[in-house]
Amino acid sequence: MKLWTKLKWTTAIVMVFFLVLATNLIDRNNFSRIKDSVTTIYEDRLVAKDFLYKLTVIISEKEKSALKGKSNIDQIEYENIDFLITEFANTKLGKRETEELQDLIDNIERLRKVEAKENVTYKQLESEYTRVQDNLERLAGIQILEGKRQVEYTNDVMDSIELFTKIEIYVLIILALLMQFVVLYTPKSQRLEEKE
Repeated sequence: MKLWTKLKWTTAIVMVFFLVLATNLIDRNNFSRIKDSVTTIYEDRLVAKDFLYKLTVIISEKEKSALKGKSNIDQIEYENIDFLITEFANTKLGKRETEELQDLIDNIERLRKVEAKENVTYKQLESEYTRVQDNLERLAGIQILEGKRQVEYTNDVMDSIELFTKIEIYVLIILALLMQFVVLYTPKSQRLEEKE
């Protein structure tokens, strides 16, 4: 095998190797981004929404008890509330969520203080429950918006994967034609030598 032929084959193989390597690196990066997005949707949105739901149930039950005239500070309830707030705070929070969470914590603390008063009536507690429920509703709304944003991000990544797949096909076609040219091309000097 002549040097020129070896060089042509080596060039063709190296081109295919680098194409496969580049494709693999791009795909790995895109799939990693999708995995992160799906994980974020689950861990930081659905799980957080579950914490908010449980908090809403506890606060609703407290409000029902207060409406019946049975307002009391149940230490276990507040331990559950504190636990759920801590777990929620451990999820990935945006700036708006952090601010709203701090407002929720402040409002729950106000609720505790009002509940601790003697002979407290539902009328005295009503605005405190409303503030806490409003915080929980706004936090739940943020979860929906952020989840939607993550889905849109995942769709964008999927679109880029599709685009890169099409580009890869075109590059493969061009490389195949280029390899054909490199392998089949015989320099003019070599053609003259072969004729002689």
